[in-house]
Amino acid sequence: VVLHRPGYYYPGYYYGLGMSTQYRNGDTIQNYNFQYDEDHLAGGSYRREHGTGYGNVKVGSYGLRDADGR
Repeated sequence: VVLHRPGYYYPGYYYGLGMSTQYRNGDTIQNYNFQYDEDHLAGGSYRREHGTGYGNVKVGSYGLRDADGR
């Protein structure tokens, strides 16, 4: 993804539009895996989870990021 090239100005990016990604996967016995990440100038957040379709096991994490990356 190119957000800036010499000679071009993208004002939306500088005002915090940022970007996001997501991923989803599953199989025929209902196991699943998903995640998302979103970032912008003021920080961002993420979430990851995987488990069985029967609800027996779920493992995941989530978090927030400040503008300085913490």
